Amino acid sequence: MDRRIQKTQKAFMSALLHFLNEKELKKITVKELCDYANMNRGTFYLHYLDIYDLMDKTEQRMVDRIFDGKIFDSNGLTENVYNAFEYIKQHKDEYKIVVVKHVSTGFIAKLSDKIMTASQPIMSQILPDISPQAVKNVASFYVGGAFALLKAWLEEDCRTPYKELLEAGGGMTEYIYSERKRIHKNMDRA
Repeated sequence: MDRRIQKTQKAFMSALLHFLNEKELKKITVKELCDYANMNRGTFYLHYLDIYDLMDKTEQRMVDRIFDGKIFDSNGLTENVYNAFEYIKQHKDEYKIVVVKHVSTGFIAKLSDKIMTASQPIMSQILPDISPQAVKNVASFYVGGAFALLKAWLEEDCRTPYKELLEAGGGMTEYIYSERKRIHKNMDRA
């Protein structure tokens, strides 16, 4: 993508986040965004249909940047999740706006979809004896828990080391898996 286009889009996205920190999306005007970004309305409409389109593209950019295009790869799940949390910590002010202050359902849905798509094959390997729908349900459960963890972490201004946070979440996962195995053993005996 052309650097001028990137610079323009970044200016509008920064302006949007600036105003979202002050007020609701529906109360932000294109004029305010253009004044803050030092751009004209024609430039805004060249890139976006309206403020909601800008919000949608800002959310997508924020999701894409978390994992830098990858969630699960040769680095493994843990390393990529650590990298994601490190990135969020470095840009916590932006993420606090969409996760804590405005609880952007668009952002949550986009990030959730990305994680769900990537995690279902891994969940299927971990839980080979359950149906694809059950795998999807388990993945949904974990994604929901991850969002609650992320929101709490951002609310506390990322003070808890993310490795400690993720280890606690991993411990809970191990407990759930061990309980699941125990329950299945007891059911097989009955």
